Amino acid sequence: MAGSVAARWAVWERRGGRRASPSSGTPAAVTFPETDLGVRAMIALTPDFSRPWWEWGWADITTWVRWDPGVTITSGRGSEDSRVSSTSASAILTNTDGRFSRQNPFSPYAPYLKRFTPIWFSVNPGSGWIDRAHLYIDNLPKRWDTTGTDATVDISCSGILNQLVDAPKLGRPLYRAVSRSTGLIGYWTLEDGATASTAESALGHGQLRTFGTVAPLFAAVDGPPGGSSAPDFASQGGLYGRLPTVTNTGAWQATLWFRTLEGDSSTFTASVPLQWDMIGGTFPAFDILLFVGRGDGNPGLGNIGFNIAAYTASPPSESFRSETLAVEATVPNIQGTWRQLRVTMAQNGGNVDIAAYLDGSLLGVASDTGTLGVPGAFVVNPCQDQPGANAYAGVDGIGIASISTLAWYNHTADPNTYDAGLAYVGEQAHERMLRVADEENIPFYCLASESEPLGPQDDVTALEVFRAGEKADGGALFEALFGLGYEARSQRYDSTVVLFLDQALEQTSGNPQSSDDGTNFRNQWTANRQNGGSVTVTAPGVDPARDRVVGSSDTYEVATDDQLLDAAAWQVHLGTVDEDRWPDLGLNLANHPELIAQWVAMPPFGGRINVANPFSQAAIALIDVLREGTTEHWNSKQWEVSNNTSPASTYDVGVWGADDGSGTADLWGADDTVLAADITASQTSITLNAGNDVWAIGDTVSEPATFPFNVDIGSSAAHLTYSCTAITGTHPNLTMTIVRLGTDRSWPAGISVTVTNTGLWG
Repeated sequence: MAGSVAARWAVWERRGGRRASPSSGTPAAVTFPETDLGVRAMIALTPDFSRPWWEWGWADITTWVRWDPGVTITSGRGSEDSRVSSTSASAILTNTDGRFSRQNPFSPYAPYLKRFTPIWFSVNPGSGWIDRAHLYIDNLPKRWDTTGTDATVDISCSGILNQLVDAPKLGRPLYRAVSRSTGLIGYWTLEDGATASTAESALGHGQLRTFGTVAPLFAAVDGPPGGSSAPDFASQGGLYGRLPTVTNTGAWQATLWFRTLEGDSSTFTASVPLQWDMIGGTFPAFDILLFVGRGDGNPGLGNIGFNIAAYTASPPSESFRSETLAVEATVPNIQGTWRQLRVTMAQNGGNVDIAAYLDGSLLGVASDTGTLGVPGAFVVNPCQDQPGANAYAGVDGIGIASISTLAWYNHTADPNTYDAGLAYVGEQAHERMLRVADEENIPFYCLASESEPLGPQDDVTALEVFRAGEKADGGALFEALFGLGYEARSQRYDSTVVLFLDQALEQTSGNPQSSDDGTNFRNQWTANRQNGGSVTVTAPGVDPARDRVVGSSDTYEVATDDQLLDAAAWQVHLGTVDEDRWPDLGLNLANHPELIAQWVAMPPFGGRINVANPFSQAAIALIDVLREGTTEHWNSKQWEVSNNTSPASTYDVGVWGADDGSGTADLWGADDTVLAADITASQTSITLNAGNDVWAIGDTVSEPATFPFNVDIGSSAAHLTYSCTAITGTHPNLTMTIVRLGTDRSWPAGISVTVTNTGLWG
């Protein structure tokens, strides 16, 4: 799913289904029976996972839920650097009539009640139904009391993550893309084993046989990045075969991948012939010769095209006549790399149009009068490295070493398998997740517009694809509705508050307790890239000779080694944020029902929470956190919510804009900036020494669009926040105008200064 958008639901509108928005709840056109309990439970007996979830054949089981004790659900993760676990929930169902016994043939739910049956819980606080859980039933154990008369089923439920753990591998990206393409009438992977003498059809409709001085060596080289092995053509040998009989559509397309020889890497202008012969203007069934070559006697990529011709022998002879349209094209020869050739043929009135594409870019076109028939026998002739020899297409000096993945289609529409052949290298993490989720019919929720580019997609499971993207980007994969969702790291930068609580008004439940331990502390990290380099980052100011160094390492599926510095630095940043955690931040919904609207408007995962007026002993003016996990409990009388959170300041960062000339948006902070002089508790103008930090591009420090922004004075463990309304001076000697926020104190020269919530600079 290419392109970046503000929000997407990847699968739920499939096949004409309606689009659901993150907070839409049940679509207005769908109604369900309500009860006086203010709670509701539904199960889907006939779910069709290719359809929107609200069309899954829901049955109301509210009457059979034991609402005392009710439902408890736990979701999310323990900290900002851990993975989200599958959501868990439990409830007790009355089973006195055996309706929830799966083996009971007289159950009204037989035979549809199964493991992983979808279940949907809602609550109604008086303002309408609010969805609270979309899960799958994992276990339906039958229970009885001591008399044997009161029977129950104590169900346990979870999200889709549990089901994806043991899912099969997706398969090689190129095979996966081609085999799923529409209109596919012929497909040979050319990934046959080393002992093969013929190429088997991936569709089971025939072989490609070899011819030439020396037969191709199968499985001799690595195939395209998205494939497996490929044959090596050691001489002028080639392959020939026949397509199955198909109905004439008047439009055909063929694609193949080929690897150039190591050699000439210069850019040159090539004459690209598209040769074809209609044999008297009408040829209802024709044979095809595919050729790739260069006509100047040197290795490399030059002439590229197809030849439509008549053959009478097997292997084919060269007895054909053709017309050639020479198209001038500048083609770089990238040494030893895999390229995709695609040719389309279509009837256009009384003419036949032919076009050739290299790596998705048009090389040339040809058109002449005639009638296009159906393809029959064909030849693939790489004609490798035969300077001076007369290749089948009349081209000398062919520079093709290998070919792979030959596919025929009954249309000219691009099946978009080029990116798959490259294993989607460079694809952003959230885009890869959306694409794979769409391919696998997994509902997927994502608001991200930017994430880290990834390396080639491996032959792994869907969950492993999601996890690899999650790690490379530093975001979080979570469960949403009956599918998955993703929050990119960039979505947390300088986020706005979506839930505001006041402890003085007792809007928090119980007595919030902080956690202040070093479990996640680390000040050194090594980031490795698969089949690439390695970068180690140590926190600024750490001297291994005198300081304790705590570090670790990991491997990331990023696209380039240039991304490793950011990956390692981010892990050090996470490990050195020295603030309290608040693992049990509850909402007092019973006494403050006005908070319900804010609570249910929060995103499925994450969301920034502020708590004003915390206990004075906390020594902070504001609890500023991000939600990492939630435990909810509800029954017919109460609704309880508790959140596990992490410091929001972790993601308060500046963004260095494109005016720096780099063409990229890099994170920046303040490693070296300090107060240049002592300040009093009432001072509103402060002088700074910015050291090596980049406060603005060049000497420009007045960026009105960025004001006001926050300035933290003091160490990360004990700081106060101010609002900056202006900056003057030239880097590194700056003067800030600040507005004091809440409690204040004096600060000595040399104390650290950190800039946050700046937006874009430059």
